Amino acid sequence: MLRITQSPTVQLTIINLEGKLLTAWIEEAQSAVETAKRHGPVKLNLHELNFADRDGVKLLRRFREDGIELINAPALIEGMLSMPE
Repeated sequence: MLRITQSPTVQLTIINLEGKLLTAWIEEAQSAVETAKRHGPVKLNLHELNFADRDGVKLLRRFREDGIELINAPALIEGMLSMPE
């Protein structure tokens, strides 16, 4: 299960991803980010993200490549993001 919450401010939107970022939730996460980007800069808070499958890791990498800052990632998620594809 993936929980997505947002904390919009005047200057940016912080999207919190909590739980597991699995293939089944990719479209939901993409939609939340794309919607928030229409209103300004976006950061993804990964503090409560405890797992991402292969597709989830690809999505996070794509977000990062698109200039979205990934903050507070647990060591497991950071490790997954830095592994070769």
